[in-house]
Amino acid sequence: MPKTLQPDLRSKQPEQVKPYSPHDPLTHGVDRGRWLFHHLESALGGSLGRDLVDIGCGYGGLSIAWANQGKRSIAVEKEPRNAGVLIERLRRGEAAPGCVTPIIGSALALPLADKVADLALMMGVLEWVGYSDPGRQVRDLQLAALKESARVLRPGGILALGTKNRLFPRYAWSDAQLHRPLVNVLPRGFANWVSTQLWNLDYRGYVYTYAGWKSLVEAAGFARAEILVPIFNYQFPLVLAKPWRPVKLNGLCHPGQASEGTRLKALKSGSFGRTAWYRAFGRLGLLGLAAGSFLIVCRRS
Repeated sequence: MPKTLQPDLRSKQPEQVKPYSPHDPLTHGVDRGRWLFHHLESALGGSLGRDLVDIGCGYGGLSIAWANQGKRSIAVEKEPRNAGVLIERLRRGEAAPGCVTPIIGSALALPLADKVADLALMMGVLEWVGYSDPGRQVRDLQLAALKESARVLRPGGILALGTKNRLFPRYAWSDAQLHRPLVNVLPRGFANWVSTQLWNLDYRGYVYTYAGWKSLVEAAGFARAEILVPIFNYQFPLVLAKPWRPVKLNGLCHPGQASEGTRLKALKSGSFGRTAWYRAFGRLGLLGLAAGSFLIVCRRS
Protein backbone atom coordinates (compact mmCIF):
# COMPACT_ATOMS: atom_id res chain seq x y z
CA MET A 1 0.00 0.00 0.00
CA PRO A 2 1.44 3.43 -0.89
CA LYS A 3 2.46 5.40 2.16
CA THR A 4 0.01 8.20 1.38
CA LEU A 5 -2.90 5.76 1.70
CA GLN A 6 -1.93 4.34 5.10
CA PRO A 7 -4.41 5.24 7.84
CA ASP A 8 -3.35 7.70 10.49
CA LEU A 9 -3.73 5.41 13.48
CA ARG A 10 -2.87 8.16 15.94
CA SER A 11 -6.08 9.98 15.01
CA LYS A 12 -8.22 6.98 15.98
CA GLN A 13 -9.40 5.69 19.33
CA PRO A 14 -8.55 2.13 20.32
CA GLU A 15 -11.42 -0.33 20.26
CA GLN A 16 -13.34 0.01 23.53
CA VAL A 17 -15.95 -2.74 23.40
CA LYS A 18 -16.41 -6.34 22.44
CA PRO A 19 -19.44 -7.71 20.60
CA TYR A 20 -22.64 -7.86 22.60
CA SER A 21 -23.69 -11.27 23.87
CA PRO A 22 -26.80 -12.03 25.94
CA HIS A 23 -24.80 -14.91 27.48
CA ASP A 24 -21.80 -12.87 28.60
CA PRO A 25 -22.36 -11.28 32.04
CA LEU A 26 -19.91 -8.48 31.24
CA THR A 27 -21.67 -7.37 28.05
CA HIS A 28 -25.29 -7.96 29.05
CA GLY A 29 -24.42 -6.76 32.54
CA VAL A 30 -27.68 -7.30 34.44
CA ASP A 31 -26.28 -9.82 36.95
CA ARG A 32 -23.23 -7.63 37.20
CA GLY A 33 -25.40 -4.62 38.04
CA ARG A 34 -27.36 -6.40 40.76
CA TRP A 35 -24.11 -7.63 42.27
CA LEU A 36 -22.50 -4.17 42.15
CA PHE A 37 -25.47 -2.33 43.66
CA HIS A 38 -25.70 -4.91 46.46
CA HIS A 39 -22.05 -4.33 47.39
CA LEU A 40 -22.33 -0.56 47.17
CA GLU A 41 -25.37 -0.50 49.44
CA SER A 42 -23.58 -2.77 51.92
CA ALA A 43 -20.44 -0.62 51.87
CA LEU A 44 -22.36 2.64 52.30
CA GLY A 45 -24.84 1.28 54.80
CA GLY A 46 -27.95 2.57 53.08
CA SER A 47 -29.91 3.31 49.95
CA LEU A 48 -28.23 4.57 46.79
CA GLY A 49 -31.24 6.75 45.94
CA ARG A 50 -33.65 6.62 43.04
CA ASP A 51 -32.16 8.38 40.00
CA LEU A 52 -29.05 7.02 38.26
CA VAL A 53 -26.84 8.47 35.54
CA ASP A 54 -24.85 5.63 33.96
CA ILE A 55 -21.95 7.38 32.19
CA GLY A 56 -20.41 5.31 29.42
CA CYS A 57 -23.17 2.73 29.83
CA GLY A 58 -22.07 0.48 26.96
CA TYR A 59 -24.89 -1.99 26.34
CA GLY A 60 -26.83 -0.70 29.34
CA GLY A 61 -26.82 -3.74 31.62
CA LEU A 62 -26.20 -1.70 34.77
CA SER A 63 -29.01 0.69 33.88
CA ILE A 64 -31.40 -2.22 33.24
CA ALA A 65 -30.47 -3.80 36.58
CA TRP A 66 -31.15 -0.48 38.30
CA ALA A 67 -34.51 -0.04 36.53
CA ASN A 68 -35.55 -3.53 37.53
CA GLN A 69 -35.41 -2.36 41.14
CA GLY A 70 -38.22 0.09 40.32
CA LYS A 71 -35.88 3.05 39.84
CA ARG A 72 -35.00 5.41 36.99
CA SER A 73 -31.82 5.50 34.92
CA ILE A 74 -30.37 7.82 32.30
CA ALA A 75 -27.95 5.73 30.23
CA VAL A 76 -25.35 7.95 28.53
CA GLU A 77 -23.24 6.38 25.76
CA LYS A 78 -20.88 7.96 23.25
CA GLU A 79 -21.00 5.16 20.67
CA PRO A 80 -24.28 5.06 18.67
CA ARG A 81 -23.93 1.33 17.93
CA ASN A 82 -23.80 0.56 21.67
CA ALA A 83 -26.81 2.77 22.32
CA GLY A 84 -28.61 0.96 19.49
CA VAL A 85 -28.12 -2.37 21.26
CA LEU A 86 -29.54 -0.88 24.46
CA ILE A 87 -32.57 0.52 22.62
CA GLU A 88 -33.25 -2.90 21.12
CA ARG A 89 -32.97 -4.50 24.58
CA LEU A 90 -35.53 -2.03 25.90
CA ARG A 91 -37.84 -2.81 22.97
CA ARG A 92 -37.65 -6.47 23.96
CA GLY A 93 -38.89 -5.53 27.42
CA GLU A 94 -35.75 -6.11 29.51
CA ALA A 95 -36.74 -3.11 31.66
CA ALA A 96 -40.08 -1.55 32.52
CA PRO A 97 -41.21 1.06 29.96
CA GLY A 98 -39.88 4.53 30.69
CA CYS A 99 -37.45 3.47 33.42
CA VAL A 100 -34.31 3.67 31.24
CA THR A 101 -33.64 6.70 29.05
CA PRO A 102 -30.80 6.14 26.52
CA ILE A 103 -28.91 9.28 25.49
CA ILE A 104 -26.02 9.75 23.08
CA GLY A 105 -23.45 11.90 24.80
CA SER A 106 -19.89 12.27 26.03
CA ALA A 107 -18.62 12.04 29.59
CA LEU A 108 -16.95 15.39 28.92
CA ALA A 109 -20.23 17.20 28.19
CA LEU A 110 -23.21 15.33 29.60
CA PRO A 111 -26.43 16.48 27.86
CA LEU A 112 -28.19 16.78 31.21
CA ALA A 113 -29.32 19.47 33.60
CA ASP A 114 -27.61 20.06 36.92
CA LYS A 115 -28.49 17.99 40.00
CA VAL A 116 -30.63 15.32 38.34
CA ALA A 117 -29.17 12.17 39.95
CA ASP A 118 -28.60 10.50 43.30
CA LEU A 119 -26.00 8.12 41.87
CA ALA A 120 -23.58 8.34 38.95
CA LEU A 121 -21.55 5.44 37.60
CA MET A 122 -18.29 5.62 35.66
CA MET A 123 -17.21 2.01 35.36
CA GLY A 124 -14.06 1.64 33.29
CA VAL A 125 -14.63 5.02 31.62
CA LEU A 126 -11.91 7.42 32.77
CA GLU A 127 -9.21 5.25 31.18
CA TRP A 128 -10.68 6.13 27.78
CA VAL A 129 -11.51 9.84 27.92
CA GLY A 130 -7.92 10.80 27.10
CA TYR A 131 -8.53 9.62 23.55
CA SER A 132 -11.49 11.97 23.09
CA ASP A 133 -9.44 15.09 22.33
CA PRO A 134 -5.78 14.66 21.27
CA GLY A 135 -5.24 18.41 21.67
CA ARG A 136 -5.78 18.42 25.44
CA GLN A 137 -3.81 16.95 28.31
CA VAL A 138 -5.13 13.59 29.47
CA ARG A 139 -5.39 14.61 33.12
CA ASP A 140 -7.36 17.72 32.15
CA LEU A 141 -9.83 15.58 30.22
CA GLN A 142 -10.22 13.19 33.15
CA LEU A 143 -10.79 16.09 35.53
CA ALA A 144 -13.40 17.52 33.17
CA ALA A 145 -15.27 14.20 33.12
CA LEU A 146 -15.21 13.97 36.91
CA LYS A 147 -16.48 17.54 37.25
CA GLU A 148 -19.31 16.75 34.83
CA SER A 149 -20.33 13.79 36.96
CA ALA A 150 -20.36 16.04 40.03
CA ARG A 151 -22.47 18.62 38.21
CA VAL A 152 -25.33 16.18 37.56
CA LEU A 153 -25.36 14.87 41.13
CA ARG A 154 -27.60 16.28 43.80
CA PRO A 155 -25.97 17.43 47.07
CA GLY A 156 -24.92 14.29 48.91
CA GLY A 157 -25.10 12.27 45.68
CA ILE A 158 -22.62 9.48 45.04
CA LEU A 159 -20.19 8.83 42.21
CA ALA A 160 -19.01 5.21 41.96
CA LEU A 161 -15.89 4.97 39.84
CA GLY A 162 -14.47 1.59 38.82
CA THR A 163 -10.92 1.63 37.52
CA LYS A 164 -7.52 -0.06 37.51
CA ASN A 165 -4.32 0.15 39.54
CA ARG A 166 -1.27 1.27 37.59
CA LEU A 167 1.04 -0.89 39.75
CA PHE A 168 -0.77 -4.20 39.36
CA PRO A 169 1.61 -6.57 37.52
CA ARG A 170 -0.84 -7.44 34.74
CA TYR A 171 -1.40 -3.75 33.86
CA ALA A 172 2.24 -2.86 34.43
CA TRP A 173 3.21 -5.42 31.80
CA SER A 174 0.35 -4.71 29.36
CA ASP A 175 -1.91 -1.69 29.64
CA ALA A 176 -5.64 -2.42 29.50
CA GLN A 177 -6.44 -0.10 26.57
CA LEU A 178 -3.68 -0.56 23.98
CA HIS A 179 -2.41 -3.91 25.24
CA ARG A 180 1.14 -2.67 24.77
CA PRO A 181 3.95 -3.79 27.08
CA LEU A 182 5.37 -1.56 29.83
CA VAL A 183 3.84 1.76 28.73
CA ASN A 184 1.82 1.92 31.94
CA VAL A 185 4.88 2.06 34.19
CA LEU A 186 7.05 4.36 32.09
CA PRO A 187 6.98 8.14 32.65
CA ARG A 188 3.98 9.46 30.68
CA GLY A 189 5.93 11.47 28.10
CA PHE A 190 8.38 8.66 27.42
CA ALA A 191 5.53 6.12 27.27
CA ASN A 192 3.81 8.21 24.60
CA TRP A 193 7.05 8.48 22.61
CA VAL A 194 7.56 4.71 22.77
CA SER A 195 3.96 4.06 21.73
CA THR A 196 4.09 6.43 18.77
CA GLN A 197 7.47 5.13 17.61
CA LEU A 198 6.60 1.44 17.85
CA TRP A 199 2.86 1.37 17.14
CA ASN A 200 2.02 4.80 15.67
CA LEU A 201 -0.60 5.33 18.37
CA ASP A 202 -0.60 7.87 21.18
CA TYR A 203 -0.60 6.52 24.70
CA ARG A 204 -3.44 8.35 26.45
CA GLY A 205 -5.15 5.65 28.54
CA TYR A 206 -3.92 6.85 31.90
CA VAL A 207 -4.61 4.88 35.06
CA TYR A 208 -3.04 5.66 38.42
CA THR A 209 -1.84 4.29 41.72
CA TYR A 210 -3.93 4.60 44.88
CA ALA A 211 -2.32 7.97 45.62
CA GLY A 212 -2.75 9.13 42.03
CA TRP A 213 -6.47 8.33 41.95
CA LYS A 214 -7.02 10.01 45.32
CA SER A 215 -5.26 13.13 44.06
CA LEU A 216 -7.34 13.16 40.87
CA VAL A 217 -10.77 12.89 42.50
CA GLU A 218 -9.84 15.48 45.13
CA ALA A 219 -8.66 17.87 42.40
CA ALA A 220 -12.07 17.42 40.74
CA GLY A 221 -13.75 18.75 43.87
CA PHE A 222 -14.82 15.54 45.64
CA ALA A 223 -13.82 16.26 49.23
CA ARG A 224 -15.33 13.00 50.52
CA ALA A 225 -13.87 10.08 48.60
CA GLU A 226 -13.18 6.54 49.75
CA ILE A 227 -11.12 4.08 47.72
CA LEU A 228 -12.11 0.46 48.20
CA VAL A 229 -10.47 -2.68 46.85
CA PRO A 230 -12.88 -4.98 45.00
CA ILE A 231 -11.76 -8.59 45.07
CA PHE A 232 -11.13 -9.62 42.42
CA ASN A 233 -12.43 -6.81 40.20
CA TYR A 234 -15.01 -4.03 40.17
CA GLN A 235 -17.30 -5.87 37.73
CA PHE A 236 -18.07 -8.75 40.12
CA PRO A 237 -16.59 -7.95 43.53
CA LEU A 238 -16.71 -10.78 46.03
CA VAL A 239 -15.47 -8.48 48.79
CA LEU A 240 -14.95 -4.74 49.12
CA ALA A 241 -11.87 -4.45 51.31
CA LYS A 242 -10.17 -1.48 52.93
CA PRO A 243 -6.93 -0.73 51.07
CA TRP A 244 -4.64 -0.33 54.08
CA ARG A 245 -6.31 -2.53 56.67
CA PRO A 246 -5.24 -6.14 57.24
CA VAL A 247 -7.92 -8.54 56.08
CA LYS A 248 -8.01 -12.33 56.05
CA LEU A 249 -9.30 -13.72 52.78
CA ASN A 250 -9.14 -17.42 53.58
CA GLY A 251 -12.78 -17.85 52.57
CA LEU A 252 -11.99 -17.22 48.91
CA CYS A 253 -12.04 -20.26 46.68
CA HIS A 254 -11.21 -21.12 43.12
CA PRO A 255 -14.05 -21.22 40.52
CA GLY A 256 -13.72 -24.98 40.31
CA GLN A 257 -14.87 -25.18 43.91
CA ALA A 258 -17.75 -22.70 43.62
CA SER A 259 -21.43 -23.26 42.97
CA GLU A 260 -23.24 -21.95 39.91
CA GLY A 261 -24.57 -18.40 39.82
CA THR A 262 -23.29 -14.90 40.33
CA ARG A 263 -20.68 -15.96 42.88
CA LEU A 264 -19.13 -18.26 40.29
CA LYS A 265 -18.98 -15.39 37.80
CA ALA A 266 -17.31 -13.24 40.42
CA LEU A 267 -14.68 -15.88 41.01
CA LYS A 268 -13.78 -16.48 37.38
CA SER A 269 -11.06 -13.82 37.42
CA GLY A 270 -9.53 -15.41 40.51
CA SER A 271 -6.91 -17.88 39.38
CA PHE A 272 -4.93 -19.76 42.01
CA GLY A 273 -2.10 -17.27 41.57
CA ARG A 274 -4.28 -14.20 41.91
CA THR A 275 -6.10 -15.67 44.91
CA ALA A 276 -2.77 -16.25 46.65
CA TRP A 277 -1.65 -12.72 45.71
CA TYR A 278 -4.72 -11.11 47.30
CA ARG A 279 -4.52 -13.29 50.39
CA ALA A 280 -0.88 -12.37 50.97
CA PHE A 281 -1.23 -8.62 50.49
CA GLY A 282 -4.57 -8.56 52.31
CA ARG A 283 -2.97 -10.14 55.37
CA LEU A 284 -0.24 -7.48 55.25
CA GLY A 285 -2.76 -4.63 54.85
CA LEU A 286 -1.21 -3.59 51.52
CA LEU A 287 -4.06 -4.09 49.06
CA GLY A 288 -3.92 -0.38 48.24
CA LEU A 289 -0.52 -1.07 46.72
CA ALA A 290 -1.12 -4.47 45.14
CA ALA A 291 -4.79 -4.61 44.07
CA GLY A 292 -5.73 -4.99 40.42
CA SER A 293 -8.56 -2.47 40.55
CA PHE A 294 -10.25 0.10 42.75
CA LEU A 295 -13.84 1.07 43.40
CA ILE A 296 -13.78 4.76 44.29
CA VAL A 297 -16.87 6.10 46.06
CA CYS A 298 -17.18 9.90 46.08
CA ARG A 299 -19.88 12.08 47.61
CA ARG A 300 -20.79 15.48 46.32
CA SER A 301 -20.74 18.06 49.09
